[in-house]
Amino acid sequence: MTTCVGAAAVLVIPAGTLIAPNLAEALFYLLALLGALPLHGNRWWPRHDATLRMLALLTVAFFAMVVLSLVAAGSDISGYERLDRWGHFLAAPLVALFLHRAAISTRTLMLAVKLGASIAGGIALWQFMNGIGRPGGATNPLLFGAASMLLAFFSVVRLPLETPRQQALSLLAFCAAGTACVLSQARGVWLEALLLLMLLLYFWHRAGLLSRRPLLGICAAFLGLVTVSCTTPLIQHRIDDSVAEYNAFRNHRDSENSVAIRIIMWQSGLRAATQRPLFGHGAHRTQQAAAAEIDAPALQRKTLEYTHLHNEYITTLAGRGLAGLASLLLLLAVPLVIFIRRARRPELLARNSIGALLCAGYALSGMTNLAFGHDVMNIFFLMFLSLALPVAPPLIDAGVRFRRHEA
Repeated sequence: MTTCVGAAAVLVIPAGTLIAPNLAEALFYLLALLGALPLHGNRWWPRHDATLRMLALLTVAFFAMVVLSLVAAGSDISGYERLDRWGHFLAAPLVALFLHRAAISTRTLMLAVKLGASIAGGIALWQFMNGIGRPGGATNPLLFGAASMLLAFFSVVRLPLETPRQQALSLLAFCAAGTACVLSQARGVWLEALLLLMLLLYFWHRAGLLSRRPLLGICAAFLGLVTVSCTTPLIQHRIDDSVAEYNAFRNHRDSENSVAIRIIMWQSGLRAATQRPLFGHGAHRTQQAAAAEIDAPALQRKTLEYTHLHNEYITTLAGRGLAGLASLLLLLAVPLVIFIRRARRPELLARNSIGALLCAGYALSGMTNLAFGHDVMNIFFLMFLSLALPVAPPLIDAGVRFRRHEA
């Protein structure tokens, strides 16, 4: 029963975060509730799995730093009412515990990834063909593009171990999610693709699954795809806009375009952070603190229209201080180190590669957008981290030794 419920949730949540966020959030908290039900006595947590304890420590510490920033800033009740934006981190250990008990197979995990990638591509195409210039699913184009990019790479993590038929399905899922990412026109996410590819190739190499000829073929195909994509009017227009907006800002002709506003918010956020360096101005007052450092009333109003500073690190530093920034860096870096250390184990290729791509993708996208504090991004990250980091014996890929020899 536990396995069936866990598998059903895993199949629904990745796609659900993009097309039905409320459903995905409800399922996420349901998994947390199911994870909490068996807790009793001294057997409340599996003692043999250090990665489960590590996940619990990282996510709870992250949430604790949010609360601490509110306490240090002397927040009123309105600040604490916004804690629901980070409540997923408090529930994450219980979700991970339930999924650990459910022993979700690699086959189910990959099916969920490819299903989510295919749905993301289908939704993006449908919205684009119906006049939506920048498809965003049920969220906004930036978050939709970031999640789609990760789903695209998740779809092909086991490519060297798959049969030709499975490889064809993986590449179709990759193309579908990649199309969604392109149509979303999330410029910052496009720049991540090359770095994510290099990371994936590293994991294939460390697992002994990559020789020189496939490496050259993959790189040539990817560079060809990038070259063709950059010549399309859609992408060329966005690139030209970015260059023009930056030049206009640098030459003091326009300080209210998209690029200029981001740069101004970054600068004002850093100045605000120096005033309360340890615990910040409070997670609920990041925008107000940054706006106070801006002289122009129009730019102040523009800054207050957002809920973040379009940079996760500066947003965290201004709102939660150095303590909050440390919890963010640990949340992204510690699992990444664990995945890299396990990279020589081909039987864990899917989970290690997905986990590493997840952490690296969030670390990169956080440079130009928010990474956490939104239900879509929180649930997407915590769900896949809960699936990738803890590893129980039933989760080992069957037949990997044979497939490795064959590859």
